[in-house]
Amino acid sequence: KKLNVKELEDSRVSAVYLRGPEGELTHHPVHKAWLDSVNATNTIYNVDKLSGLLRNSFLEEYRGEWEEVDEEADIYIVESPAALFGLKELKKRNQDAKIIYLETSWLLHGLEPYNLNKEEVNNVLRAFNEATSSLIARRYVKKEVDGIITISNLMKEKMKKYFPEKPLKVVKPFTLNQLSSKPDFKSNNAVFVGKGRDHKGVDILVEAWDEVREEYPGAKLYLVGEDIKPGFGENPGVYTLGYVDNLDDVFSNCSLYVHLLD
Repeated sequence: KKLNVKELEDSRVSAVYLRGPEGELTHHPVHKAWLDSVNATNTIYNVDKLSGLLRNSFLEEYRGEWEEVDEEADIYIVESPAALFGLKELKKRNQDAKIIYLETSWLLHGLEPYNLNKEEVNNVLRAFNEATSSLIARRYVKKEVDGIITISNLMKEKMKKYFPEKPLKVVKPFTLNQLSSKPDFKSNNAVFVGKGRDHKGVDILVEAWDEVREEYPGAKLYLVGEDIKPGFGENPGVYTLGYVDNLDDVFSNCSLYVHLLD
């Protein structure tokens, strides 16, 4: 069936967000801006933290509850992967609605994105959690999701492998211009901004920077964000800055922004 654009324009869209343990709505600002552009209402899945060894486990998402549901929605766009665990209940409350999963997370991929040392107890638990979470989440996608939107060809190929029967579209995200500075195009400097998670490939970027400096000896690479390994800063020309409140200073000193995982 071909997409009826007029029908889509007349549809009521609700964004499925996660309520975090501190009471905040957790969503990516770009996703929210996109969903706000179609006047999406809020549907909220609430997840509370567990204690001890169960903290940060898939049981937190599994025990989640629907805090607020727009039961008049024609389309739900699931922005939070944690809400996948509640889709069966959501379908019961609004059987006629379509559910679209906005795939920008590696939750469905299990252990593939992670480099875990299985000899450490914490990593054994983490490995079990990642593998189990992905299997359960994939099951909910197969049974409850009507279509998938993702943001890169890499993620599209991954989703096709898991869900060959699902309609799948790639939508390139726009950027929110929150910077007042201008780049320095005369410099040979680059910046990466993001969390230092295993699947981001920051280690590959750092390794490649040696080759960049062979051609541009003074080139600098700034790594900005939480959880980036401080040891990366031991490489020549690489600087780990951690979290910064204002990106203007670092962007104004660079000519290139490196976006990993595409």
